[in-house]
Amino acid sequence: MSNKVPKHQPSLRSTYAQRAEAAAHEAAAGERRRRRIAVVVVAVLALVGVAATTALLLGRGDDEAVAHSEASVRLGCSSCHTTDGRRSEGPTWQGLAGSTVSLADGTTVVADDAYLRRAITDPQAEIVAGFAPGMPQQEISDEDLDALVAFIRSLA
Repeated sequence: MSNKVPKHQPSLRSTYAQRAEAAAHEAAAGERRRRRIAVVVVAVLALVGVAATTALLLGRGDDEAVAHSEASVRLGCSSCHTTDGRRSEGPTWQGLAGSTVSLADGTTVVADDAYLRRAITDPQAEIVAGFAPGMPQQEISDEDLDALVAFIRSLA
């Protein structure tokens, strides 16, 4: 007879319990992993949404809008007109397009494309209330006029 101690064979019940516990642990780890992935996906989508919305709200999300703003600088418009709502020599362009504008003669006008074109090409015709006449009349190409009107509209 041998002096060896017989090996204890685990019962089927304890083997099943260990396997069930391991499976439950793996399932919980998988659930945590899925939740982390979901949180990351939602965060990335939120950041993309905020970035896209910001670009749209600022109206400067493309090269065309930048080119339009360059026309306002090149023609000297930006020296008297702001794009951020601050008061300056001339009315701000922020929120101008589509708004109702009070004129110095007591009338009002909607700042549609036709008004914007008139204000740029014949600046003394309709003076905005609270501002002195003084915008210089200058020759402006159709291309620059279109660019300025589009730029002002993008700031609405």
